[in-house]
Amino acid sequence: GYCTIRAPIAGRLGSLMVTEGNLVTANSPAPLVTINQISPIYVRFSVPEARLADVRSRAGQETLAVAASLPGDSVKIDDGKLTFIDNTVDQATGTILLKATFPNADRSLWPGQFVQVDLVLGTLSGATVVPSSAVQTSQQGDFVYAVMPGDTVQTRRVVAGSPSGDVVAIQKGVTPGERVVVDGMMMLRQGSKITLKTGLATDEARKQ
Repeated sequence: GYCTIRAPIAGRLGSLMVTEGNLVTANSPAPLVTINQISPIYVRFSVPEARLADVRSRAGQETLAVAASLPGDSVKIDDGKLTFIDNTVDQATGTILLKATFPNADRSLWPGQFVQVDLVLGTLSGATVVPSSAVQTSQQGDFVYAVMPGDTVQTRRVVAGSPSGDVVAIQKGVTPGERVVVDGMMMLRQGSKITLKTGLATDEARKQ
C-alpha cells in the first residue's frame, strides 16, 4: 500500500533515497528524501574574532544588513539581515560563525552554493577615503606616502578606519584632494622623487 507523509518544511526535494520495492521502517536513520528550504534561505559565514566586539555592539543597537554576491562579482544577488551570532569562537581559526537570513524570493541563492557576503556595521557620512593599497603599516603605525609639490613624497602618519571594498576611511592624516601613492611603495622613502602615472601611481583622497 501507499502512505502520505507531510513534509515538516516547505522546500525543494532532492533525489529519492529509496525506490519502489525497498523495505523502509519507522525511525530509520536513512532518510527517504532530503528537503532543502529555499525561501527564506540561510547563509553561514565567519568573521575574525577581532571584529566580534564591533559586530555584537552594532547588532545590539540595530538589525545589521548583509548583502550576497557571487565570488569575484560585485553585482548583488540579494539583501538579507544578520540573525545569528555563535556563542563561541573557533579556536582553530580564530573566527566566529555568523548566519544571515535572505528572503531569496527569486531563488537566486541555492543550497550549498558559495557566495561572497558583505556585512554592514555602519555608514560613515562625509568620510575621507583613500585606496586601500595606499595605506602601509610600520612599527609606528599606519602611514601613506603623500605627494608633495615637485613630485616628491612625504611619509604621513594616518589613523585608518574600517575598509570598505577597495577603499579605506582615513580619520586623521590626509584631507580630500591630497594625492597619495598607491603603487611602488617599496622603493620609496621620505623625500623620494616620483614619476606620476595617472590612474596608477597616485590617487586623490576624497570624501564619501
